[in-house]
Amino acid sequence: MPLPVFNPYTVHMDPAELERRVIRLGWWNLLWVTLSIVGGLALGFVWLGTYVRSEIHQVRCTPSGDGLRLSVSDDGPFVVTHLVYSAHKATAALPEPVAIIDSHGGEISKETIAKLKWTDILGQESDPPKLDDIQALYIDVRTTKKRETKAD
Repeated sequence: MPLPVFNPYTVHMDPAELERRVIRLGWWNLLWVTLSIVGGLALGFVWLGTYVRSEIHQVRCTPSGDGLRLSVSDDGPFVVTHLVYSAHKATAALPEPVAIIDSHGGEISKETIAKLKWTDILGQESDPPKLDDIQALYIDVRTTKKRETKAD
């Protein structure tokens, strides 16, 4: 005679025990849903903080009457080493790096920009862009310093 196979759904259970298990299952579900929501909110806040920090620590280039104005929303230090013309994938090295140490920013004169040699990704000379199309390639000294410290 074969042994009976245990099936939990066919076993008669006391109604009080069944109610207790359903309530316990409800509490477990509430716990996991709450932890999922809290975890999702925490990840959202981390992402938002990273996004805001990256926007604050961004050097922006805007044309001014005398040339190109470099501005930041936060204090530096930032060091601008190159200018980038992203539409044609061209770069130009500045003759001297521009240090930005406070929110006042810095400026690059039209004469300096006119003397720059623009090179595309193939190493060929490129036409100079309009001032509206220029972006800055810069180093955030605080971030670099932190990364060097962590590596040691």
